[in-house]
Amino acid sequence: MASPFPPELSGKTRDERLPPPRNRDPRAFQKQVGRYTGAAFPFGTTPQTVFGPKDDTLIVATSIVNILSTPFESVPYDPSIGSQVPYLLFEVLDEITVMTIRQIAGQEITAQEPRVVVVSIDTDVPSDGDELSVIISVGFQIVGDPFGRTFNVPVDLPRLVA
Repeated sequence: MASPFPPELSGKTRDERLPPPRNRDPRAFQKQVGRYTGAAFPFGTTPQTVFGPKDDTLIVATSIVNILSTPFESVPYDPSIGSQVPYLLFEVLDEITVMTIRQIAGQEITAQEPRVVVVSIDTDVPSDGDELSVIISVGFQIVGDPFGRTFNVPVDLPRLVA
């Protein structure tokens, strides 16, 4: 019976056919894809860029943005997805509301995203006169990252819909 492998791999064991293991270079983990699956922004214009493999950091960051920008009970198949943060955007933006947004964002990310450990949450209300948005910066670490790196994702939530 003929071997299903090319002639240069015929007669070799499985371990001899496999490529050598990856090194432990920190940049190697950044380029690793396929550990987590899901949609990640930005979407491209070709099917490969929309449905192709994405970086794990992009997938987790997109999930955090979706959690914080989706109101509870707005997803028909699972009303528990989302957070209370969109409901707080129309309150008076005093220090108590900003602290409440920070606290709720941390609780919701911790409860709904088991792939991350929340390190820090900062809120910023741009004081350009109208205060039309709230920017939540979430610092997180991916569970299982061998280098313990901290990533930061800004979530810009508009207060008014034009």
